[in-house]
Amino acid sequence: MPRNIEIKARVDDLKTLAARTAAIATSGSTAIAQDDTFPRCEAGRLKLREFADGTGPRCPSTCCRPPMRRRPCVR
Repeated sequence: MPRNIEIKARVDDLKTLAARTAAIATSGSTAIAQDDTFPRCEAGRLKLREFADGTGPRCPSTCCRPPMRRRPCVR
């Protein structure tokens, strides 16, 4: 079953990254209209996701987890 993967990273050369990802992709990009809500949660972080087509809210598989440790930004 295909899965949506979200990666947050610093990119120095967007053109090179786009070319490299296009070379290994099996299809083009797809926009997914969604609304994420982050309710208060004492034991970690909770994310509820609702899609523009009215499905949801649902809790993604990684929605409730302990808070991440903050690490210093290294350049």
